[in-house]
Amino acid sequence: MTPESEDGWFTRTRADQIPSQHEYAVQQAPSAGHPSRAQGGFEGEPQGPLRNGPQGQFQGEPQSRFQGQVHGQPDDDRYMWTHPEEEPLYPLSESEPEPEPLDENDAEDQGATGGAARARRTAALLLVPSVVTLVVGGYQLGHRQLWQDESASWWAATLSWSQLLHLLGNIDIVLAPYYALMHLWVSVAGTSVVALRIPSLAAMGLSAGLLALLGRRMFNSRVGMVAGLIFAVLPVTSRYGQEARPYALTVLAVLVATLLLYRALDDPRADRWGGYALSLPFTGMFHLVAALVLAAHLVLVLVVARKRWGAWAAVVGFCVVPVLLIALLGHSQSAQVSWISTDLKDLPQFPGQFFLSADGMYVTVGAAVLGLYFARRYSFVLLTWTLVPPVLLFASRSVLNLFLPRYLLFTLPAWALLAAVGVCGLAGLVGPRQRGLAVRQLVAGVALVGALAAVCLPDQRAVRVNPLAGQPDFQSAAAWLSVHQRQGDGIAFAGTRGVPIRTMAYNMRGSSAQPQDVFLAQSPAASGTYEGKPCAVPSTCAAGVERIWLVSTSTTASFYDGLPDKQRAVLTQQFQVVSEERFTGELRVVLLERRPPAAKKPPTVKKAHTVAKR
Repeated sequence: MTPESEDGWFTRTRADQIPSQHEYAVQQAPSAGHPSRAQGGFEGEPQGPLRNGPQGQFQGEPQSRFQGQVHGQPDDDRYMWTHPEEEPLYPLSESEPEPEPLDENDAEDQGATGGAARARRTAALLLVPSVVTLVVGGYQLGHRQLWQDESASWWAATLSWSQLLHLLGNIDIVLAPYYALMHLWVSVAGTSVVALRIPSLAAMGLSAGLLALLGRRMFNSRVGMVAGLIFAVLPVTSRYGQEARPYALTVLAVLVATLLLYRALDDPRADRWGGYALSLPFTGMFHLVAALVLAAHLVLVLVVARKRWGAWAAVVGFCVVPVLLIALLGHSQSAQVSWISTDLKDLPQFPGQFFLSADGMYVTVGAAVLGLYFARRYSFVLLTWTLVPPVLLFASRSVLNLFLPRYLLFTLPAWALLAAVGVCGLAGLVGPRQRGLAVRQLVAGVALVGALAAVCLPDQRAVRVNPLAGQPDFQSAAAWLSVHQRQGDGIAFAGTRGVPIRTMAYNMRGSSAQPQDVFLAQSPAASGTYEGKPCAVPSTCAAGVERIWLVSTSTTASFYDGLPDKQRAVLTQQFQVVSEERFTGELRVVLLERRPPAAKKPPTVKKAHTVAKR
């Protein structure tokens, strides 16, 4: 990346335009109103690694060595430094892009008002993708009903702290930070569908803005803006921005950690490493799988400032302790993900399931493949970010059972970055080398975003369908049951796709008289589970109940499938089917009434036979 320009890999770089280290240090010395990289954080363009102190002075290589490589051998391959302590990393030849002249904003940044102008551009870069994501993701935020996993978030968030600790001791310890956050949130915002999903939507919106800043830090502002907009219009962003689960917060934590890592590499002061150290535990604590992004962080350190990898390793080694502790505690609860099963035959469907749009996947991946060429040294970072986590999870699927598309959502920003690099890099090859480059890149980027939004429009509708494809319509079932139930009715749950007690409880939470679970000996809150503790003697628990509503998610012909044998025996022997109501997603609500007692036959009277006297 050229040290004198923010245009990154997409500018033409001639060796005779690269100043010596001494000249560049003088040019880049901080002036009034334009703080240095060490003072300005990660808001700046990718010039921080070129300085090694607050005054812009270089340390390390002597000036003569650099000048000899750049100015002394015009016909040979020449190199450009990326860090004062590093060896040159890639060859520079006449085929490399040339730097365009400073535009008006760049020139303004060099003056006294540069700091304010830079702050305005940073704010725009952060806000535009964030607002677009909030608008797209916020559309029909409360239209789709909660599905079973979201109802688990609601249940855990509404427990008391002691009850929540009891629950986490039995299940979902890996989601403890998210449940604690949601517990605090619902105490203020309530438990409506919109309220439960606002944290995820806000996390997705902020993630889009931070992705734009990361794109500027790695490449230039246009790449950052386009990457943030690509991220905003993908259906998968809307899908998990409208879900009360920790996946959106995981994406946000990964982006924050990556930006803070850049801050630490720009200026290795203790406070910069401290920020990165604080962000790392949250990266893995919102979802353990996201800790695999550390592989991409390692490659980033080796590419940008490889002599600091020891400091990075020390910080990581210290900060992953909480994540490892949660992983060890969660190992005893691994049965809860035992249902995840993936084989080689399922791999062709994985990309479409990840992007939730086949057409969107083709556009994004196609541009990302092109971006691998233009990203140059950062292609290794982004390739590690996108491919290493799914490859590792698939290879370990027989042991960990964690190969699931939504668990890998934290790799989506890297795909968006690569796609933005591809389209902006392609735009840089068209037209004059020095004039209109920024406009061409923005136009090409906006065109790609528009095309992506158009082809993804049917999939945007699909992720808002109520209920989601393949999910039971508990909302309609609860509304129907609330109308037809009577005082004293009981309820029971069956099914082969999870027990629907949580979701039905959420959708009936406003009902004045809810039917009682007849086979429940201990409530979910008291037992520290989601389903509660079942009754040991079902016939005793069902005594005195005349009508039972059986809510079944069974996909077989028998709606009793999924019931324990003793409960099934009670329902089939002591009750009879009165009615059956079917709902979307193979959900059935069956009314059972107790069989009338069998009529007792009058005792037979034997007639006495008399013997006639002769």
